[in-house]
Amino acid sequence: MRKAHLRRAFPWLLATLLVAMIAGYYALTEPVTYMQRVSPDSSITRNPYSAAQRWLAQRGQPSERILSAAALFPLPDTRTTLVIDKHRGMLTPNQVNTLLEWVQNGGELVVEARPLPSLIEASDASDADWQDNDPLLFPLG
Repeated sequence: MRKAHLRRAFPWLLATLLVAMIAGYYALTEPVTYMQRVSPDSSITRNPYSAAQRWLAQRGQPSERILSAAALFPLPDTRTTLVIDKHRGMLTPNQVNTLLEWVQNGGELVVEARPLPSLIEASDASDADWQDNDPLLFPLG
């Protein structure tokens, strides 16, 4: 009689043990994520705006990287947003005026200011130093 009782209880004991082992596993462990660093694709190292361009493309907004100030003109439609970094080429006074008029007509312009050369302190810089350093942003103050 006792043997028959153990045979009927054995599957339940085994199931209970299995549930306890699974519960213990999840209670005593935690998931670990491994990150492996890889060097970026060469197209990314050549274009520091690659991520921004991909983000804009996902939202259906085309973008283009222009490498010189001369290639910027003629200016695009005023529905365009221009992002100009501090490594932009030198703009002529006529180009600066054209670009500022484009902004006044509704164009959006984001410009990274150029730092002053290390020989000039900001507190000692004259208006001429600021204008020579960044003729695009000087008229905007």
